[in-house]
Amino acid sequence: MGHLSNPAYLSLWNAAYLNLDYAKPYQMSELNSGNIRIGYSFNDMGIQIAWNRFGINEYSEDILEGSFGYKPWEFFSIGLGVLYYHVAISEPDGEYKYGSINYKYSLLFLPFEWINIGFLQENIYSIINKKREDDSGFLFPNRSLGIAIIPADGLTFTWNINKIYYGYINSFSVTAN
Repeated sequence: MGHLSNPAYLSLWNAAYLNLDYAKPYQMSELNSGNIRIGYSFNDMGIQIAWNRFGINEYSEDILEGSFGYKPWEFFSIGLGVLYYHVAISEPDGEYKYGSINYKYSLLFLPFEWINIGFLQENIYSIINKKREDDSGFLFPNRSLGIAIIPADGLTFTWNINKIYYGYINSFSVTAN
């Protein structure tokens, strides 16, 4: 799980931050992806606002997010997020725009200084409100369970199991800074 996109991590830093990133996914010149996050953490609490954009001129996805994290104990942190999703499709015959609000929560266990175990549930409203046909399938209730092992400062081994619309994704990564 990415630390900045997981609300339970927001309470772990005592700092203000600004994160900007931009990418050209799949090496397609017309496809753009960007992310802006600004947050502040203090006294075992953290807040963050974020905006993500993915798409081309004819199709775009925007996500506006507000998140809060709280660490009631040294070994446990919880986070909550409210997200507004907006999809815009433009074609010669007309335009289609759709927006939806959804929620996420995350839990983070910190049994030792060098190990993090996290769980993230996204799109909670999609689980609760299955009756609305206009929302069915738009925001699948993704889940992620992961563990991060940090044997030394700047070195992290991460393993995640994610359940998304298409099935399970098992990923392993190593990060060195």
